Amino acid sequence: MGTRHSNELLLAITQCSEIPLARNSSHPCHKIVNCQKDLNEFQLPEPWTGDISSAPILFISSNPSINEEEAYPTVSWNEDEVSDFFENRFEENAYWTRDARYVLLKNRKEYNHDWVRFWASVRKRSEELLGRSATPGRDYAMTEVVHCKSREEAGVTESISICSKKWIEPIMSHSNAKIVVLLGNRARDVCCNFWDIDPSLSVHFDVLLGRYLIRTLPRDARHHHLAVVAPRIRSRNVVDHRTTVSGRIQDRITADTARHDFTKPPIDGGIWCRGVFEPTEGNGETDG
Repeated sequence: MGTRHSNELLLAITQCSEIPLARNSSHPCHKIVNCQKDLNEFQLPEPWTGDISSAPILFISSNPSINEEEAYPTVSWNEDEVSDFFENRFEENAYWTRDARYVLLKNRKEYNHDWVRFWASVRKRSEELLGRSATPGRDYAMTEVVHCKSREEAGVTESISICSKKWIEPIMSHSNAKIVVLLGNRARDVCCNFWDIDPSLSVHFDVLLGRYLIRTLPRDARHHHLAVVAPRIRSRNVVDHRTTVSGRIQDRITADTARHDFTKPPIDGGIWCRGVFEPTEGNGETDG
């Protein structure tokens, strides 16, 4: 899984040159880096999770949360183990997680009893997009606009500019995603700026990018469902298209877009627009 070049990028992010500089209180990453006090147990920046070079769906959120009890890469891990963790974190034959929901604890014998609800919600969103069960890490990958870990997005406001400018473009250049889902305002603002699109408009099409339209979900996506509209287009002009559907795609998608395999090009040689993702009120999910 992954390529030599994507692995080089993965390691570069985990070894970000801003980290030692961030010990200075004037550095924009100072707050988020100093959320972790023990330098010997410093949990490395999280580049992504999954096979980003081939996964057809990519979720982008603000920054990864931290669990000090997780068996997670630190400065003491070797590069092969670090790469294996992030590329194969959800693989069934790996042991980094159980059922792609429970993290391995530091003793490497037990898994946390509490499951990661964010992971479960992302998996559910992927299944709604694909119209079938999703394989974590293969059908979708996850990354962030800020890669250092913290609780409740501490330090994200200060570090988001320097971190996203440093890493979002190289990450996207290695992603082969056909669908990009932005979770929350921070990811929306960074990526809309990156793609130079107006986040206030309903739909944008750009055949040069060849991906789906980006539409924002709340960061805590488990309380919402997705909607997708996928007309074929051949114009680079921005289009305001009004055929958005809502609710679960496999149940309520319009007849002319029903059951499309969104990971493949249209059969007539056209280009899919970007996906339209909208929450629908009153369709929350329960945890567990």
